[in-house]
Amino acid sequence: KCWPKYYPSLATRPAPEVVCHRTVERGFSVMFEYELKFGRPRSEFVMVKVRRDSKFGAYLAEDVTQAPQLLRLEFDELSRAERYFERRVNGLRVVRALDHCEELNAVVIEKASGTDLGVLARTNEAEAQAAFRRCGQWLRAFHEKIHSARPRVWTEGEFEARLNKRREKLVALGVADRHLDPLLPDAVRPARSCRHREVPYSLLHGDYKLRHIWASPDSIQVFDFGNVHTGPCYVDVAAFLVEVS
Repeated sequence: KCWPKYYPSLATRPAPEVVCHRTVERGFSVMFEYELKFGRPRSEFVMVKVRRDSKFGAYLAEDVTQAPQLLRLEFDELSRAERYFERRVNGLRVVRALDHCEELNAVVIEKASGTDLGVLARTNEAEAQAAFRRCGQWLRAFHEKIHSARPRVWTEGEFEARLNKRREKLVALGVADRHLDPLLPDAVRPARSCRHREVPYSLLHGDYKLRHIWASPDSIQVFDFGNVHTGPCYVDVAAFLVEVS
């Protein structure tokens, strides 16, 4: 019923046939992909993301607690980034935010165009290199222009706290202590040797990975703002570089 609001230029046309092509469960989200068949000359594709609190198992509306607030934040940040980038012609984009359905705990976004950057990185090195450069430019704009990065003193204690939190998650998932504990000193030692220094803090995308960025020859589109939080900017950069390498 909301399609005329999403595509006002098509509002005078007959209602499209709506086809659900697939659903995908990814961690805390269930994704639905819909095709709106307007006939010639085109179809439009939208994604509906339903957020839940638990990472596994059935979606039970009565169990949802934090998910509505997190989804609202995701939609607001996506919309803010969209407003910033739409005024520029530098090939940096986000997917278009279409709707936030509070009663369904869902957001509606336009499907990204182009190619999953993870796929592109394996198949077209030249295009992937251009996209990687745009990824760095996009992060800088998000950290420094859309949000105002501020300097804070970095300490090794903060690093150790993050590392221990990761350890706890892995242990909870069934990884044995004997595999983890010998690795921790090797990770902590270089951090303890670093001098305290100022690093920029800002709002982080929080899940800046290859499959959350789709690229075409002249642009990238970023999506999935479901883990935005404040932190040191290098975390977004490091997570991306680790996945690329």
